[in-house]
Amino acid sequence: MNKKILSPETQKELEMLSSIYNKDVRSSSFRAIILGESGTGKTYMLRTCPPPVHVDSFDPGGTQSLDDAIARGTVFADTRFEVDNPKMPSAFDLFDREFHRRKAAGYFAEIGTYCLDSLTTLAKAALLKILKLKGRPGGVPQQDDWLPQMTLVENVIQEISSLPCNVIVTGHLDIKEDAVTKQLLMRPMITGKLTTRIPLLFSEIYVAEAKDTSKGIYYSLLTQSTGRYLARTRLGKGGIFQIREEPNITNLLEKAKKALEITNSNEKETTDE
Repeated sequence: MNKKILSPETQKELEMLSSIYNKDVRSSSFRAIILGESGTGKTYMLRTCPPPVHVDSFDPGGTQSLDDAIARGTVFADTRFEVDNPKMPSAFDLFDREFHRRKAAGYFAEIGTYCLDSLTTLAKAALLKILKLKGRPGGVPQQDDWLPQMTLVENVIQEISSLPCNVIVTGHLDIKEDAVTKQLLMRPMITGKLTTRIPLLFSEIYVAEAKDTSKGIYYSLLTQSTGRYLARTRLGKGGIFQIREEPNITNLLEKAKKALEITNSNEKETTDE
């Protein structure tokens, strides 16, 4: 293959772009949002992430499925955000304070995976904060409460998605009706346009599924859209991942790594020829 001769200026520009990409922590880290209905193993699956795994939990009792992994010292959970008082909400502010304290200390650069469990309950905590700020703690949300809540949530997820470690955010699903086709779709249980904007922040969008079989409950991860469910993979593109995979994050990363090594080896052989 003939290699195009580049001017020194163009070569310098390309080298700069390559350097920028290689320094971007997002280019070498796993970033996924895992959606699913209750009981599909979203939280349980977090034990399969590269350790140490840090979980900020807003789901009441959700981390009980991780008790054995926590006891082994591979998963570490902050559960202080799980219970909030609507009349005197404090969970969101506590989370915000602790998250930024850890970030400033360089904590996230030394862990394997950061997990937020879940997007849905984080949004609830954000709404309670907004109602308190507007002098209506524990009250009924009004139309002008939703935009501030959406802004809070989106800002949090954007910051989380730029952490220097693997990142997983879980979320619950809700039934939405397509305005044009009237088809019933399963989308993130979140306010307004965040149902589409939040998933855009992640390279991987998976759906956790649980199916009752004659041999018991079969758990899987949907990695590609089926119409009703929104899912996609960039890591497992080109058939590297099956449509439904075993819900094991470390195994998926190993699978993608091996495929990349094979591709790079083949490209090197082609270049040498």
